Amino acid sequence: MSIRQNIIDIAMAERELPKPRVADYWQDVLTPQDFEGPHPPAWCGCFCLYCYHRAGLLLDAHWRVGHGFAERFLRHELVTNVQVGDLAYFASHQHHALVRDVVGGNVKLINGNGLGGHITLSQILTRQVTCFYSIAHLLPAGEP
Repeated sequence: MSIRQNIIDIAMAERELPKPRVADYWQDVLTPQDFEGPHPPAWCGCFCLYCYHRAGLLLDAHWRVGHGFAERFLRHELVTNVQVGDLAYFASHQHHALVRDVVGGNVKLINGNGLGGHITLSQILTRQVTCFYSIAHLLPAGEP
């Protein structure tokens, strides 16, 4: 199984749980000193980083409250390069989501902190995403 597909499988397994394990996600992605106190209410990006960690990627990356992680650890890519497991970012809501598929001009997403505070699936026109961040540079040679 590819690392890209493993990321999606991890996210989908979390989606099958009765309710999201938000405290566990935060515990995984925050540094120990940052884990204390109330966690930020928005956890979409935290969920994405958690899935990357579970897949063995970005293990040295931690969430910086107010800054996230994508700009420091991932590469901004053109829309035409989007692949499964990449990160979609929406500036209007500061929302992060994992790309689970690209079909024509659409991108299928897995959203942590989606509608109702759940892990949800959505589909949107690729051009409606502010930007995508690629994980290609993190993968072993030969894996797309």
